[in-house]
Amino acid sequence: MSPSVIHLGGQTRLDAPTVLGLALALVVVGGAVLYFSERLGPELAWLLIIVWFVCLGGVWSAGAWSSVTLDAAARQVVSRIGFLRWSAPASTRSFADYRAVVVTLKRSTENVGQTTTGSGFHKTSLRMQTSYSYALGLHGPLGDLDLPLAGDGGTPEEAEALALEVARLGDWPTLRRGYVRDPLSGAPRSRDIAFDAESPLQAP
Repeated sequence: MSPSVIHLGGQTRLDAPTVLGLALALVVVGGAVLYFSERLGPELAWLLIIVWFVCLGGVWSAGAWSSVTLDAAARQVVSRIGFLRWSAPASTRSFADYRAVVVTLKRSTENVGQTTTGSGFHKTSLRMQTSYSYALGLHGPLGDLDLPLAGDGGTPEEAEALALEVARLGDWPTLRRGYVRDPLSGAPRSRDIAFDAESPLQAP
């Protein structure tokens, strides 16, 4: 029996005591920097303040979360954002605002240093490294909504299984975007596939 409510997301990167401990440590360090700013000198003080704000952003990111709840009875999709125990609604949309559930392959390319060691020399070269992740979303004419996935996108099997579950709840079609399944091995294949190419995703 399919569930009538699906709740996605709502988890923080770190637990509440850790986030609060880091925040308290930042308050103490920030107060110390301000107190000793004259002794540190303006350049070092400003540098430490910049580092402090960067760390503050990291603490906020560790405690912030977002969630999406799909309610079949109310035919609504409710998004919330929050920090630790505090939250606020971000948007409430009708099931009718969306047309499909889409699993999208995300490609990320970066330069990675590679060192070659020989007789009396070291050579460092850069090579392109591409990593892949999967995103899940509701797509419609009024705008798209990203659905939270565990970790960094998980496996295509996890993303597709959740996509099919969400699709059954809202009676939406399900699509793959940017990749297909190999007809023999069943493995995801993105070579020679356009980034925006879509194909139907059927339940096994």
